[in-house]
Amino acid sequence: MARPRRHPGHSIFPDHQWDEVATRLALSTREFELVTCVFDDLSEAEIAERLSISPHTVHQYMKRLYRKTGVTSRPQLIVRVVAEHLHLNPALPVGGLE
Repeated sequence: MARPRRHPGHSIFPDHQWDEVATRLALSTREFELVTCVFDDLSEAEIAERLSISPHTVHQYMKRLYRKTGVTSRPQLIVRVVAEHLHLNPALPVGGLE
């Protein structure tokens, strides 16, 4: 399933790799949107505004996303997503993600 592309955080990976990572992590469309907002370094209030949902809803989604991915913080979430990407691309050079 193709996911909507609206956020600059997607630029770290090509779209098809984002889709593969989202599938491997079993992310819903909303969870996927939250991950891209985390990659954009948005606060919960900014995420709420961008996605037109309440800050409380963002907070609840983030808690669920952390549980689902086995992390406890935003930096850990980013590392988890990047690690999943690297697993999909074992020949990737050590010096970068390009």
